[in-house]
Amino acid sequence: MSRILITGMTSPQTSHALNKKSLSFSGVIENVLNDAGHTVSMCEPDMTWTKENLDVYDSIIVGTAPLSSLSANHAYGALHIIDQMYDSGKLALLIDAPQPSQIAVGLRSVKSKPENLTKPFYVNRRGYQLMKDTKVSKRILGTVDRLIDDNAQWPTVIYPSLPWKSATSVIDDLPSKAGVSVNGINLDAYMSKIQNPMDTPRENRWASDSISSPWIKKIMNTLNTQVTLMKEHKGYSDAAVEEHIGKSIGSLITPHRGGTWWSYRYVQSLNRLTPVATDWQESCNIGSSWNAIAATIEHMEPGQREELARAQQKEYLASIPNKEEALNDLHEALNITAKNRKVTA
Repeated sequence: MSRILITGMTSPQTSHALNKKSLSFSGVIENVLNDAGHTVSMCEPDMTWTKENLDVYDSIIVGTAPLSSLSANHAYGALHIIDQMYDSGKLALLIDAPQPSQIAVGLRSVKSKPENLTKPFYVNRRGYQLMKDTKVSKRILGTVDRLIDDNAQWPTVIYPSLPWKSATSVIDDLPSKAGVSVNGINLDAYMSKIQNPMDTPRENRWASDSISSPWIKKIMNTLNTQVTLMKEHKGYSDAAVEEHIGKSIGSLITPHRGGTWWSYRYVQSLNRLTPVATDWQESCNIGSSWNAIAATIEHMEPGQREELARAQQKEYLASIPNKEEALNDLHEALNITAKNRKVTA
């Protein structure tokens, strides 16, 4: 079995405790690798780690984010690890948020104006004081230059894939040669549960992952039923979100500027037999049940909605790798193996 480090620029990429409450794709990867018998460490990056410290790992996953993002509190440590392990063959960069183009935008902003990386606004970022050392900042800025160089191939890149989308949208948003390394990974089979008919009565409402995006505002104009937030406040756990979804007539999952993006809310909705409405022009690629628009779902009888949700679940599961295939995809992307381990489908 392998020893694996998961870290990154944002809290969801670095915190096991946070993922227990609200699952991110980093948390999914951690769970799957642990289940496969690997030794996985998820923690915040540290700028004092040397290459010798990092070489004890067989694979290192570093989550990325736009360098200007308010959530990128661990950007300096993550860039330090990328610098240390760039050519090691052990490094995998994780893109886990919508609009990957913003990662390249952030890199270009720092390349053209290096002081953007350490402006006083970021004083509370971990490692900020170390970045005041000219030698350290020069090395980190060199890593930024390397990542944005159109002639430089990135280390392995992984991202959470949806069954109806190709990797093209991610590849096109990255520097020219970065796309050579991109691997779409779908691990949803590990979280999917086949449900019996739900006994919980449905309330006359929609559950939505947003109420402020242009897409949701447009959809709301076509509906007569109240639209409520899946996560009513920041303290909501995934369990509370799933309960809310399970009591709703349908889920509205918002596409972003670059189109649909993986979300745990898809699997949660299907697990609770709650039909999903999203950008049907993309989702319809896996089957006719994913062609449904919100207004049509709203006018269905309860039994018809459950039938639609079952059809969506069936078509979704048929379009993604099973557990064994998904684990093999992840192992291959990370260049690790699992010995004598049989995955239960």
